Amino acid sequence: MAWLSERLADTSAGLLVLPGAHDGLTAKLIAGSKAEAVYCGGFATAAVAGLPDLGLLSFEEISGALVRIVEAAGGKPVVADGDAGHGGLLNVERTIHRLGRIGVSAVHIEDQVAPKRCGHLDGKMVVSRDEAIARIATAVAAGRKAGVEIIGRTDALGPEGLDEALWRAEAFHKTGVVAVLVDAPRSAEEVRTIAENASAPVVFNAAPTGSGPALDHKALQTIGIAAVIHPIEGLLAATAAVEATLRTLVGGKAQHCGGFDGINEILGTHALVSRERALWQTTTNDLGRI
Repeated sequence: MAWLSERLADTSAGLLVLPGAHDGLTAKLIAGSKAEAVYCGGFATAAVAGLPDLGLLSFEEISGALVRIVEAAGGKPVVADGDAGHGGLLNVERTIHRLGRIGVSAVHIEDQVAPKRCGHLDGKMVVSRDEAIARIATAVAAGRKAGVEIIGRTDALGPEGLDEALWRAEAFHKTGVVAVLVDAPRSAEEVRTIAENASAPVVFNAAPTGSGPALDHKALQTIGIAAVIHPIEGLLAATAAVEATLRTLVGGKAQHCGGFDGINEILGTHALVSRERALWQTTTNDLGRI
């Protein structure tokens, strides 16, 4: 039995807490703490490159960042964000095999359309049931060969509703994932419903984005959550500290509102989303004249 499935099977060990690293330094800090493992998410990886989490980084850029984080973790397991697998089913296979060679222990793969975006932003869309199941099943099969365990993540709750998200989580469980993650629940009651209805251990994304419930570790464990990821808390703290240092060094006032909204303002997230919409509109208008 591999690390994550063994850890989740040990219910006496309590909630598995996965703090997020955004670079080698934060990976070293997490590895030196009492944390059992290191998490690396797509939002933080993109932010370090000065980009929003809109699927803009290539897989090579992401894998390069993971190489540094795995090395800095010094042997502690690393759980990574595999996004939507970075392409079709062959790409999913290649992604999992590459992450296995890097030394990643577990990866979550999701059912968003490409290009995907941060799960806590509006405008998400998911692929069909059949495509989603094929994607997760391909990742599981590749993971068995590569020594990488798969967490099946669905982003269907927002665009399709809770019932569809629960259906997909159950379908992903049947493909052989070690855990499921239903992203962006909107209330504590939805989190409880997910935990009560899932056959697989449930991972909760606790990113403080303002779009979901703020539940402490005791509450999550009581509800029945098996593991919790904290993907951007270190990134937000580091950003706030740098801004405070800059005010001390060169003066001035805070430039941003702080938190998740503030870092998206820094990264220009909403401006780029608007730019993409404008490009679609321009293309549609041009096609109408052909």
